[in-house]
Amino acid sequence: MSNNLRGLLSGQTISRVIALGFFALLAWYGYNNQELFDGFSEVSIFTILGVSALMFVGTVISGLFTKVTSEVFVDRIPLRETVYIAIISAVGNYIGPIVGGASIRAVHLKKLYKLPYAKFASTIAGYYLIVFLANSAIALVSLYYLERSDQSAGLFLFFGAWFVAFLWMMVIRLPRRSRFDWVKPKVGRFVIDVLYDIETGWRRIASNGALLVKLLGLAASAFITNFVIAYVEFTAIGVSPSLASIGLYTSVVMVATLLNLTPGALGVREALLVVVAASLGVSVEEILQVSILDRAIGFVFLAVSYAVVKIPAVRKKMSPKGSVF
Repeated sequence: MSNNLRGLLSGQTISRVIALGFFALLAWYGYNNQELFDGFSEVSIFTILGVSALMFVGTVISGLFTKVTSEVFVDRIPLRETVYIAIISAVGNYIGPIVGGASIRAVHLKKLYKLPYAKFASTIAGYYLIVFLANSAIALVSLYYLERSDQSAGLFLFFGAWFVAFLWMMVIRLPRRSRFDWVKPKVGRFVIDVLYDIETGWRRIASNGALLVKLLGLAASAFITNFVIAYVEFTAIGVSPSLASIGLYTSVVMVATLLNLTPGALGVREALLVVVAASLGVSVEEILQVSILDRAIGFVFLAVSYAVVKIPAVRKKMSPKGSVF
């Protein structure tokens, strides 16, 4: 077995262990705090259907992102096909962070449209730069309007550093990659490759005004969709946080989801939200309730969507060129 394959499997194993550990911890916590589930019986079917509809909107936005970024390099791709890819990718995110959604999209586009991995990966990296910068700015604005807590200073420092770092990456020009050929450790090479992919992707986006406007619009649409989902879910369990609280909550959720350090960001997202719970003005129990509700609706939505698109007639309609997965 090659060292690369060992590293891949090792990364998958660690992420899955973390996710399983989160499930075990949540089960233990729920068993000892059964009131955590009391409010779910009052969640209406209209809330579930409404959140599912918003999740579908989010899936279409993800499909549009794939379409917009891909068509910079290849011929027109039907929106229905990129929505198909978005659904399959969402399933892939639960397989593991290393062979997750982005990899599935890249392989599909490479096999069927001859889109080089490097070009697609660098464009994704550039888009992530936009999303991370925007969400750090939103988090800072949200913190400004929230009531101060013991952790406010630390969060201002963290998101401020995050904002400055990504803003710096937008304006700085890295030296030639060859100047770092002396770096041999795998971790060092990985960091250097990521930095240069981000720079390449951002330069490509910034030099294409139409593409930049489209991606900014998609990033804003994704945030608004997730913001509304959070509002509906909090309301469903009888909690009414401020708009600033939902803004900070949504920023943390989107960053954790994009990082995807564990399958579906399981455990990581919840841990980050628990850390900022005091600033959000909600309790840990309410954070976990919203998380459980969101995960439950999301799993059902994803399972139904996957089952539908895997019906041969539907799959042929959505992905006329075929499907790698």
